Amino acid sequence: MGGWGSGRKWGSKDTLHVRLGGSGAVSDGLPPRPKGMHWKTYRALANRFRKAEMMLDAATYAHFRLGQ
Repeated sequence: MGGWGSGRKWGSKDTLHVRLGGSGAVSDGLPPRPKGMHWKTYRALANRFRKAEMMLDAATYAHFRLGQ
């Protein structure tokens, strides 16, 4: 299955946002590192968050045929 309607890209991005100490509202962007979280962990989660964001953007552009 998958595709535009699956919501997987949104779900993983929301989950990462909360794990990074955010509210889950991904429109807020990348939250600052939570107190007590190791920098290595924060960087790894932040990289996954950015990758999910790029994948979602690419899916949005492809779905709506933007940028052509």
